[in-house]
Amino acid sequence: MYGSESLVFIDESGFEDIQSCIYGWSKKGKKVYEEKQGKRGTRENLVAGRRKKEKRFNCANVI
Repeated sequence: MYGSESLVFIDESGFEDIQSCIYGWSKKGKKVYEEKQGKRGTRENLVAGRRKKEKRFNCANVI
């Protein structure tokens, strides 16, 4: 297999069980006050690869 058929496209995504938001909205000139947790949750990363003409994933790993 040669050329573009031999390319493997790889993508990584990370997930946490605790959602955090660092942005807020308020009226112009007003500060936003909100409590938020200082903890980070457990993080899992998913790495997957796929060839150009194949519909299935070649390799998917959770790290």
